[in-house]
Amino acid sequence: IALGVERSEQGFPAEFAITGVHPNPFNSAVTVTYSLPRASNLRLTLIDGSGRTVGVLGKRWGEAGRHTVSVDASALTSGIYFVRLETAGSVSYSKLVCVR
Repeated sequence: IALGVERSEQGFPAEFAITGVHPNPFNSAVTVTYSLPRASNLRLTLIDGSGRTVGVLGKRWGEAGRHTVSVDASALTSGIYFVRLETAGSVSYSKLVCVR
């Protein structure tokens, strides 16, 4: 799973959350947007419908702000997936659907 990460410079968000998954359902690529109200270590993972980790989309230090991750999902099969964003004190999930 290939990816690119981009940080928006438009102020700081008030809450920790996955704020968007587009398009959803997706085919070969998907974009995940999330917000961090303060800088922290984070882990962003893709999980299949059985609960298995399919890929680690990011494991790094994240600055406060809004972030966008572009994911090349061409190797995934059709099905339901979840994106999990985790920091030391918070966890957020978002459901996504891959359609081939």
